[in-house]
Amino acid sequence: MGSANFDEMFNEAQKAIDQLEPRTVFEVKSLFKGTAWSNLERGEKISFGVFFSKKYQSGALPPIEKIERGKNNHTRYRRL
Repeated sequence: MGSANFDEMFNEAQKAIDQLEPRTVFEVKSLFKGTAWSNLERGEKISFGVFFSKKYQSGALPPIEKIERGKNNHTRYRRL
């Protein structure tokens, strides 16, 4: 993916969320197929996680809820 385009990534994440079954628990990284996530630099992953969280807080992602952090300290969400 090279340089991260957060708006494009956010659109991809929204499409992936729409495909999830209700009550599915997920982390942001699981919304990306193939190597799209693993090709990002660590700082880009963290920055996108913050970007995603801010979008969630602004109400841009109504069909999910934020739940507890996992053992890996990654924020987890649930599809409603």
